[in-house]
Formats: sequence, C-alpha cells, structure tokens
Amino acid sequence: METFVRTPQGFVARIETRERVVLSELLRQFIELMSDEGLGGAPSWDAHGDTDPLLRLERTLGAPQLSARLADPALRRLFPDAYRDDEEASAEYARLTRMDLRDAKVAAALQVGEDLGDRSLGRRLVVSHENVLAWMTTLTNLRLVMSERIHIEQLDGGFEDDIPEDDPRFAIWNLYNWLGWVQESLVDCVL
Repeated sequence: METFVRTPQGFVARIETRERVVLSELLRQFIELMSDEGLGGAPSWDAHGDTDPLLRLERTLGAPQLSARLADPALRRLFPDAYRDDEEASAEYARLTRMDLRDAKVAAALQVGEDLGDRSLGRRLVVSHENVLAWMTTLTNLRLVMSERIHIEQLDGGFEDDIPEDDPRFAIWNLYNWLGWVQESLVDCVL
C-alpha cells in the first residue's frame, strides 16, 4: 500500500489485492467479536450497519444487568470499566451505553468494509472526507484488539520495540505495525 494523498474526492491510496483481503478479513473478525453475547445480547444492526430504533430502545430498557467486567480481554480494551472502584455503577453505565458504543464501532467497521469493497476504482482506495473518522476509529479498534491478542505491554514508559521472528506472535505484530502505518498515513494526510 502506498501512503494516502489528499484529493478533492477524499483521501486516496493505492492498495494491493492481498492487502484488501487481509483488511477485509480483520473487519469480519472484528464484527464477529462485536456480536459477543457478553456485550448485551443480539446485535441490532443489519448487513449495512443500519440499526433498528425499536430494538435499540427495547434493548436499553430491558437490558439484563450486564457485568461491568467482560470475559474477553480484547473486549475489555474496547469497553473499559467506567468506574473501576464501583462495580455496580460500572455495570449500570455498561447497561446504558455499551450497546450503543458497540453499534457505533460496528457501523464504522462496516463503512470501512464498504470502502474496501469498491472494486470499480481498481487498485485505488478512496476514503471520502465523510468516512475518514470511521476509518480512524476502526483502525484504532483493530489495533486495540490485536495488541491484546499478542499481549503487547507497556514497558518502562514505552512499548515493545520488536518481537523476534521466531515468536508465534511475529506475523500479527507485523500486521499490527502495518495498520499503525496505514493509520499514521491517513492522519498525516488529514492534518
């Protein structure tokens, strides 16, 4: 992939087919993770990310008491406890906000997937001015999940500089860094 360039149509980069495939698969896995029952039951979005307002209201009013503490560490990164010292208040906050936050994350990921799926542009990838926030949000969310999956930890005020090639996490580490580069390229172009 080449760096993004600002144009009147939006932010444009050249992307290889294999990069589209990898990013599309990451999006699919992310959306699957967002349908986790621990987040509050069945998702309220359809294939296009549209939410059913009645289902959302029903979920909010009749939502079960959600645990403030999610089982999956990656979900805990995406939905941190609001009140670490008060589990009851944190659970109430989760009950009132978590499903809407999830729906927003999924809607952003679906928008990125839609942009990636536009093959009419050939190897060009165009991110419109309207969709740039969805891209930045989704790239951040993907990196948060990946960092949890490969146990990237903060060390002495900084982060691990490298993972050795013989480490099983090496491929994901490279993908994590590539997503960071894509995100940085887009941010630099926006600023």
